[in-house]
Amino acid sequence: VLVGDIRGQMKKVEQELEFTHAELTAARAKAAEAESQAAEAAKQVNSLATTLAKAERQAEEQKQAATKLQGQVASLETSVKAADAGAMDSSLLAGKLQEMQARAEQAEEMVRELQQERGT
Repeated sequence: VLVGDIRGQMKKVEQELEFTHAELTAARAKAAEAESQAAEAAKQVNSLATTLAKAERQAEEQKQAATKLQGQVASLETSVKAADAGAMDSSLLAGKLQEMQARAEQAEEMVRELQQERGT
């Protein structure tokens, strides 16, 4: 009877050991799957970080380009204003020149008239 009990208990222990071994195998498989998923997630995070870094660099480059363009626009506006002012100055000078030419012509006409009156 004692040997039968021991054999029965050994069978129970063997069954429990087999069950525990099966659970351990399943747990290992789940752990391996989790590690694989974690590795894939890490790859995706790295890829996203790289994409984000590229986007940040591009944004900074675009910001610098926009600043440069704003400077160029301001410079052009200044040049246009200077050209406008120069054109106004030139226009005023041209008007004064015409006025002086008209006066010179009048003076020449007066000189001719005086010369004719004197008979020269």
